[in-house]
Amino acid sequence: MNHKIFSPHTQIQIDQIYNDCHSKTIKVVVACVAYNQEPYIREALDGFIMQKTNFPFVVMVHDDASTDGTASIIQEYADRYPEIIMPVLEKENQYSRGDRILSQITHASLKATGAEYVAVCEGDDYWTDPLKLQKQVDFLDAHPDYSMCFHYARILQIDGTMKDNGCAIDSDREYTADEITENWCIPTASVVYRAEKILGNPILFNKNFKYGDNVLFLTCAKYGKLFGMTEIMSVYRKNPTGITMRLINAPWLKLDVVHYRTLNKVFADILSRRVRREALATRYYYLMRQVKNKPLEFIRYTAEGIWFCTPEIWKYLFGSVKRKTHLNK
Repeated sequence: MNHKIFSPHTQIQIDQIYNDCHSKTIKVVVACVAYNQEPYIREALDGFIMQKTNFPFVVMVHDDASTDGTASIIQEYADRYPEIIMPVLEKENQYSRGDRILSQITHASLKATGAEYVAVCEGDDYWTDPLKLQKQVDFLDAHPDYSMCFHYARILQIDGTMKDNGCAIDSDREYTADEITENWCIPTASVVYRAEKILGNPILFNKNFKYGDNVLFLTCAKYGKLFGMTEIMSVYRKNPTGITMRLINAPWLKLDVVHYRTLNKVFADILSRRVRREALATRYYYLMRQVKNKPLEFIRYTAEGIWFCTPEIWKYLFGSVKRKTHLNK
């Protein structure tokens, strides 16, 4: 990663994280990215602070120039828990710069801690079990052939009701790349992965990838096995500002198709042909529904769908196979 693209303000904060951590042996760093999440960020931060571990951990909270009070709350927690909360507070929004700058800053900040493992929790989700980190790290320490561990979660609906997330974590066991792609069974806030070979991996900065969760999980699958736990230890919050709520439309679906075409190529070595084709066919199906009243676009994406999905998958687009409806967060 080329750190010259980082602003001096950002680089100073990354250097501060390094200075605070380099004399310690940090076992886990929590990656928390936040933007305009003032109503939720305290719950996320409280979930980090309550963790009970027999190893040192820190939390890297990256606020991307929120326009509400999110950054102030993060700074408040950093002042109260300076040994745990490591803030990176942007003055200018980095996501809008494109070129996956935000991800590069996040990864550089995480690497600066020297942590062996990375746990993930976005600023609008939260953890519910004070032993979550300890349980997952204990498993990964005991099983060096596993690169990632995840667990079951609940969903907090927009109306405030809680429901089972319905994911396909049916038992404590290994899960394959095909399973996590086909069933979309990994709640993001449940993930702990080994930093080695993952942080800074060029795969994660491919400009054709438009969101990073399934790319991260599959990158972990390239370097080890994935273990799922049935225990419920986090909550995924649905809110009106989430990507799913805002972007299920034709422009986003066009990017979604590009994302899955790239994913099919990059992860062809760990995903079966069937799962790759069905995942891409699903995206073409929803895109074609969005552009059905635009003849030229409809013809274009129909032709593309046939080309990329192959004839044996075309029946999927016409409904003879049950479609997966797991669109990304």
